[in-house]
Amino acid sequence: MGKRAFIFDLDGVLTDTARLHYEAWKELSDVLGLKFNIEDNERLKGVSRRKSFDIILEINRKSYSEEEVERYLEQKNRRYVSLLDTITPNDILPGILEFLNNAREAGILLAVVSASRNADYVLERLEIKEKFDYIADANLISKPKPDPEIFTVCAEALGVAPLNCVGFEDAEAGIIAIQKANIFAVGIGVQSDTVKPDLALESTSDLDINMILEVIISIEEKAAALAEKLHKGQTRDEGTPYFSHVQNVALRVKELDGKAENVVIAYMHDSMEDTEIKYEEICTLFGAEVADGVKSLTKIKDSEYSFEKYLLGIINDENPSILTIKIIDRIDNIKSLKKSPKANKIKKYLNETENVFIPLIEARPLSDLNKELIEELKNELMKYE
Repeated sequence: MGKRAFIFDLDGVLTDTARLHYEAWKELSDVLGLKFNIEDNERLKGVSRRKSFDIILEINRKSYSEEEVERYLEQKNRRYVSLLDTITPNDILPGILEFLNNAREAGILLAVVSASRNADYVLERLEIKEKFDYIADANLISKPKPDPEIFTVCAEALGVAPLNCVGFEDAEAGIIAIQKANIFAVGIGVQSDTVKPDLALESTSDLDINMILEVIISIEEKAAALAEKLHKGQTRDEGTPYFSHVQNVALRVKELDGKAENVVIAYMHDSMEDTEIKYEEICTLFGAEVADGVKSLTKIKDSEYSFEKYLLGIINDENPSILTIKIIDRIDNIKSLKKSPKANKIKKYLNETENVFIPLIEARPLSDLNKELIEELKNELMKYE
């Protein structure tokens, strides 16, 4: 299993500072003579300070100069920060501390996303900052929720593919952002008629590490389902579904290598060449490591293409498992040739394997695994003599 990550919103998930935000916004609104109540405050959940003030001004059909806006935002923040001094570990929401501890024991990476520029201070007051592997810096996020940027940044910083992440949110904008980032969304008390979390819970008390891990599908299963969908209707020369070859390669990689990202590369290894999916889509779904691996295995038949050049690119790839995947792919193809009705294709493929594929690979230092696979490939070739 590859690395997994849990990404948490702060307000309404780890603690409830919404009441403090409301108090600060309410005081500012009263001073300015603006209408603002607890119902209006619901619209401010999960959005930035500036966006929150824009919503309050929209409610009141009021506008201020940029200089005035900046001054009022600073005034609100000073009041909010003063209220933060009242926060203690007792303000951690029910079940959260146990859930964080269980997640860390399970080897899951933890991160916090928050539109608040005071997230670090809040976590320090709660005495849980050290439990997180990454805390997103709101100052570096250019697009507020519901844009997925902050969740994508977290996944990249942790080095975890989005499909191996779970996001926890209590607001509609947050759920939309999580799902746009191709991350599994857990909603905590989300009240919305238009947005549906992948898993809806009433409160943080309902969080259970085993339940979450059982509900989410592994990245390998997601890759298998996507590959089967992409290759649907494609067949090999002998008439079997093309996906059977993809699956054979991936399961063998899983057996011999075991790293989830390499298994995913194996499932997707022919997808860029034989289907409509693009590098950028694979990168968004599975991360750059997987996308780069698939790209290395893809034949780009332009005017400069040659099989030798293509194979040397694989041999020299910084991920040695790319060559492992290619050799396993070649072994499975050789096995299936026995059933192919195309005699000329069989002859050409066997010749290429014996006189180009194997010699080029053996001319470089090989891992013990790849040496064994090359020997297996030679044995398969001998069956045609």
